[in-house]
Amino acid sequence: MAYRVGAHPGDRPRVDGLYAHLLDRARRACSRPDPRCYLAPDGGAVQVAALLANPRRSGRLDKLEAGQPIVVAGWEIGGGRSLRQRIPWLNGRVHVKVRCDDSIEPTDASWDQLS
Repeated sequence: MAYRVGAHPGDRPRVDGLYAHLLDRARRACSRPDPRCYLAPDGGAVQVAALLANPRRSGRLDKLEAGQPIVVAGWEIGGGRSLRQRIPWLNGRVHVKVRCDDSIEPTDASWDQLS
């Protein structure tokens, strides 16, 4: 993924293609079958996917498809050292809000608020 930092003070930095990357990754995760099985008391095994209406659908995918901002763990941004040199607040950042225009901003969300 390429990145660019906003040219004007106060602009949110952008990581080009980040939102699309997160959407694609969420869709791939939801399309993989769930390998887990449920062992019934009678000893029979039933695949978990058969027990759930939409087994791998996630709230994150719903938000991404709706174009809503999501909160992700900082490591999901990627970009390596060069991105963190250009956007210093990413260093040590645990959570980042990502908007559909690929802009990112720091957030102090807790782990249970991750999208």
